[in-house]
Amino acid sequence: MNIVDHIHRMKALEVRIAALVGAMARAQEELGVLTVARTALEPVVAPELPASLRGGLHVSGYAARWEPTPNGMEATPGEFVAGLDAFLTGAPIVTLSHDTAWTLGRVVTAEEDGQGLYVGAIILPPTEPWQETVIAALVEGLITGMSYVSTRPRDSPHTTLHEVCVTRTPAHPAARIVSVLPL
Repeated sequence: MNIVDHIHRMKALEVRIAALVGAMARAQEELGVLTVARTALEPVVAPELPASLRGGLHVSGYAARWEPTPNGMEATPGEFVAGLDAFLTGAPIVTLSHDTAWTLGRVVTAEEDGQGLYVGAIILPPTEPWQETVIAALVEGLITGMSYVSTRPRDSPHTTLHEVCVTRTPAHPAARIVSVLPL
């Protein structure tokens, strides 16, 4: 690909990003979604990582919130606690919109607090163009939602987590990314 093709591709991406920013702003206004800051809590500190991870991100936020949702997908305090240690020791992945073909990194922290299931994740440095696009979208605030995949046995109050994702359309509308920091 020559320089002219790169310039055309970049201009096309800029137009797409501008359209996505506008669409996201309109959707947030329509839904009345508020991003909740964790000002009263201690900051999340990324673990020490090798220099080879430069270009990656530390993303944290709520994969679930303790509030009713329009789609009936309610999370309740205490449902994740029993399985969090097992989840974290199992090298849990972070994907883009629950697509395991688009794995971005791994979850490094997960805890229940007074607002929901708060997770911290490492997004690895990009090795493919689609990963560069996702990282740019996270940094620019174009992707602001988080979600999770879990199972719960029929008569059990406990949920087993399998995966966390970053997404534009979380099942819990208030499940949001609250921090994106470079590694």
